[in-house]
Amino acid sequence: MAALHYRSMQRQTFHQVQDDLLNYTVGFVRYRQRDGDTEIIASGSGVFVIITGRRGIITAAHVSDMLRNEQEDAKIGFVLQGSTSSFHLKRDTLVFDYRVKGTIDSEGPDLAFIDLPDDSRIGYIKSRHAFYRMDEERMREFEEGQWPDPQVGLWYVAGYPWQRGLVTERAQGLFPAIYTSRLNWATGPTPSVFERDGFDYCDLQVIFSHVDYSQPELQPESFEGCSGGGLWHAVPGSPTKYLFSGVAFFEGYNDDHSRFLRCHGAQSGWRCLYQTVASG
Repeated sequence: MAALHYRSMQRQTFHQVQDDLLNYTVGFVRYRQRDGDTEIIASGSGVFVIITGRRGIITAAHVSDMLRNEQEDAKIGFVLQGSTSSFHLKRDTLVFDYRVKGTIDSEGPDLAFIDLPDDSRIGYIKSRHAFYRMDEERMREFEEGQWPDPQVGLWYVAGYPWQRGLVTERAQGLFPAIYTSRLNWATGPTPSVFERDGFDYCDLQVIFSHVDYSQPELQPESFEGCSGGGLWHAVPGSPTKYLFSGVAFFEGYNDDHSRFLRCHGAQSGWRCLYQTVASG
């Protein structure tokens, strides 16, 4: 199992990576009116991408299902980096396209793509976020085995964990956090540790290392809300600073009560999702 930890990162590096990857990351919230208050329900994370000109969000299928099952005129809240005001789109403006979901939550598959409206309504998103470009060149490099060795470099999962459940605060009450995994020839195995029915999976062990920049608020009791967040691979000196390499979808516990995040790997994100969406 690959390990997620804070160790061996300088504070400046940590925050730079956080800013870079949250530039592609969105958190979702749903709203409920109860006793005169607006309750905000954390509903997962996603990755802004552009595929053959289509701007959308890759996320976990169970996250997509929560949003899709809202009433058509319901507001879907978007938690955006650096924003202190709420942003939302109506449920009926989103197109729930690609979806694959297994019957057992822990086993997967659990992957989806949501089309965003191609008009001025996403102008605010474009002004604050980048859309990660998934294209044929990167797909070809993946198919030809030209991507960096997975045992070299850094691995990241970016998402919006929420450990308080239902609250009556504004959407900016959500906080971003990023958890890192250093893999090299000495300390880490390949992150894509197993395959099933054409999809690949990676279990990332969560280890909290108490160093000077490890604040308690960066160590949630639960990773609820991170489902759908991106799995990223970075290799020093690589022409591509960060490679989108999968999606987190399940939090589990080991026999010693430590936690792990299960993610889809690059084969799932590129060979399965990308090729299907691009050909559609």
